[in-house]
Amino acid sequence: MNRKIVLGAIVLASTVLAGCASNARVDAVEGQLNSINAKLDGLSAQIETAIGEAKRANDRLDNMQKKSYTK
Repeated sequence: MNRKIVLGAIVLASTVLAGCASNARVDAVEGQLNSINAKLDGLSAQIETAIGEAKRANDRLDNMQKKSYTK
């Protein structure tokens, strides 16, 4: 009888410890995912800025070419 109780306690303790380890790993992965998402948001903003600047530069070049052709 004691043997079954001890064995049951060992199985229960291992299950609880395995569950805690899994939660910690999930939390770590979730933290990394949040960090990556924040970096992605920052890069998206930089890309949008670069696209806007490229469009402005292209418009300037187009305007310069139009002026040189009409003179």
